[in-house]
Amino acid sequence: MPGGGMSGVTVADDAVTAYQALQKNKEHSFIIFKIQDEKKIIVAEKGDKSQSWDELISRLPPDNGAYVVYDLSYKAKSGAENTKPILITWAPDTASIKVKMMYSSSKDSLKKKLGEGLGIEIQANDHSDLDLNEIRQKQESKY
Repeated sequence: MPGGGMSGVTVADDAVTAYQALQKNKEHSFIIFKIQDEKKIIVAEKGDKSQSWDELISRLPPDNGAYVVYDLSYKAKSGAENTKPILITWAPDTASIKVKMMYSSSKDSLKKKLGEGLGIEIQANDHSDLDLNEIRQKQESKY
């Protein structure tokens, strides 16, 4: 299918712009993306730098999918404090099979469009998959 990998879903230009603003300029603490009309990945919400991890979690749709880029602070192997955006695919157990498949099959299109610079990836099916300490440990063990 043209332009969108297996699923045919494309990525909106402003989604890429928002990611670059988070990655390079640290303008946001997180971005929540959603698939609109089964066709396009768009920005659903941006979190300002004062918003916490718990605020992000509370904004995830309870029965629909989402992608989240979160600018995670962690301690690098060198011992230095660092930040690196991580990608979370949110596909709650309560979402329909169709929604789960759409988010699963469109993730590579989003990753390719966002380009370099993403840290670890997390697949989350409920809030227990989103333990910030565990996620930070995964990031620290990789970088």
